[in-house]
Amino acid sequence: MKKSYLLVFAFVSFQHFGQNFPDLNASTGNENEFPVDQNSHLYMFQGNRLSKTDQNFNVLWAKTYTGITYKNLLLSKTGSIYFLGASGLSGKNVIGKLTADGDIAWIRNTTGITSSSGSHSLFCERLLLDRNDNLVVSGDGFLLKTDTNGKDIRLWLFSGKDTYIEQLSIIADSSGHYKLFGSGGSFEKMMWGLYTFSDNSGTFTDTKGYGIGNDLYNENWKLIQSKISDHFYVRASADIKFSTNTYFVSRFSTSGIYQWLAKANYPGAYWQTDHLEEDNNGNLLVSVSNWMASQQHTSFILQMDPAGNIAPHLAHMLSGYPAYDYNTSSYVIPLHAARVMANNDYYFDVSGGMFPSNPLTVQRFDSTLSFTCASAYTVAGGPTNMSTVPVEDASTPTIVTIASFTLPTLSTTVTPITFSVNPNFCIVNDIANDSGIIQTTIFPNPASDRISVRSQTFPLSMEIFDLAGKTIQKYSGTNTADISGLSSGVYILKIEHENGHVNRKLIVDRQ
Repeated sequence: MKKSYLLVFAFVSFQHFGQNFPDLNASTGNENEFPVDQNSHLYMFQGNRLSKTDQNFNVLWAKTYTGITYKNLLLSKTGSIYFLGASGLSGKNVIGKLTADGDIAWIRNTTGITSSSGSHSLFCERLLLDRNDNLVVSGDGFLLKTDTNGKDIRLWLFSGKDTYIEQLSIIADSSGHYKLFGSGGSFEKMMWGLYTFSDNSGTFTDTKGYGIGNDLYNENWKLIQSKISDHFYVRASADIKFSTNTYFVSRFSTSGIYQWLAKANYPGAYWQTDHLEEDNNGNLLVSVSNWMASQQHTSFILQMDPAGNIAPHLAHMLSGYPAYDYNTSSYVIPLHAARVMANNDYYFDVSGGMFPSNPLTVQRFDSTLSFTCASAYTVAGGPTNMSTVPVEDASTPTIVTIASFTLPTLSTTVTPITFSVNPNFCIVNDIANDSGIIQTTIFPNPASDRISVRSQTFPLSMEIFDLAGKTIQKYSGTNTADISGLSSGVYILKIEHENGHVNRKLIVDRQ
């Protein structure tokens, strides 16, 4: 059976950022988290596109980078941008540094590394700037250190039986001791470990392991670093023997104290947690969705307090949204995540599937989880400990230290692009401002040539929009519409009545 390990570190507060980050780090570097800098500017990335906007989503610059898919962004207190990415669509085998304007400082490929010990392929997980202004990258069974110009300094390779060195995530650097969190375990036992690794001696000085319940297997997890204090979260899923899969969130201090574990399941099958993000008050936003590819996709925002208590209500990001893409003739689940701007100021973004990636669709909301075009729903909440997390015996990994190696350089072309953000999610959401109008339907839907609107009052006018909010066609004094000139896809039909309007999704199918 495998074991695991723990770490310690002290965060330093920097008044200009209003958040507690160690050393030169000005953001968490969490996977798929869009950082916010000290000027409330947002850094968004979708695939090979990186953009910077102000707090009102006005674009300051946007660029694409050939051969790179962004995964993690880490802002530096000096204004630089460090990143982890992929040279394809999946995995993480690219590290690099950008200037504050998004231009390339350097990029390295972590596969094809050469050294006197042979060749090495490293798949990365997290990155951190340490106290000496060096970049430290962790991943499956390794710890890599370069200077801020991408020059190699040290590579440590870890191996051994009964160790927790898979998916190693660096958490902190405290006086020359790196804190690393990893996983391992045997069948039907989920295991995590927290390690303290000495940068000076190249040895482990503390190792602790934790068993997360029995009868769990096929685990999948992601570490989320806190932005305000010395703790971190693990968003995880696992299959339960003789039952369904489960999704949960656990919290640890960086000194290795297990604090709580709470289920984050929505009742029913085929639900999962997609994203976890902490606000500046220690509350968590949990993005939950139906992962089963079906024609109707639904996703929610759950809220947890710092003790793991789930708020008694949730909000829809997507409600019964058609996941079938008529352009590709396939089911595509839109990418979506609830995100933090500051304190009680949140937003979510949706892209992919029937949502255009440019303009990117976003919606602002606050801790009430309410916004004008969606409804809150009551759920049963509260922390649920799946089991006590016992400390396990842990083996110290075997260490191979490589002092001289070469990281291959990766070339890319940077192209400034036109990019915009659509802050009005309501126009593409099926829950509209009904203003007292009920039972308004479109028939048929999907349709190919002509539609009819059925409602309690006769429409004054109708207007068809695409998902970017552009008007396609207008109609007056009729409850029917000729759509024979529209391409296959999803549109929004706005129906004006005497006492208000209704938005309804219209699906055009020419197959």
